[in-house]
Amino acid sequence: MRVFSDYCRDLVAQAREQLQGGPKAALPSPMARLEYYLVSLALAFAGESPHRGCFLTKVTVDRAGEDEEVAQTARRAFDDLAGVLAGAIRDAQDAGEVADHVDSSALGYLLLSVIRGIDSIAKADVDATTLEQAARSAVALIPRAEPPRAEV
Repeated sequence: MRVFSDYCRDLVAQAREQLQGGPKAALPSPMARLEYYLVSLALAFAGESPHRGCFLTKVTVDRAGEDEEVAQTARRAFDDLAGVLAGAIRDAQDAGEVADHVDSSALGYLLLSVIRGIDSIAKADVDATTLEQAARSAVALIPRAEPPRAEV
């Protein structure tokens, strides 16, 4: 459990580091960071040989139904990951990239579901191009903010 808990904590910390902006952010646009994050995960899952997948996904599938402590740890990790993704959506809303009416929490869980799905299908040796397109398509479905109208 200690190894699983540490893994989950590190996974959330890595997501937060990659998705949060700041003066040292490699990509200044929240949407660009979000797309880069999803695509990099898709390519990492595709590039594994053998396709082991994410430890969080594997342990959740294998043990959460039988072990309450595993289920709680996984749930906390999923909530935290979805929260980090929701934070990236809120950052994009603040930057005028995503429509204000979007429910960032719901979208955070949707993107988390896409990531977990990509992880799962990568194990079946789905090609990297398909996984990358799935990640990019998920980002493309996010409702964008209306561009500001020119003053007349």
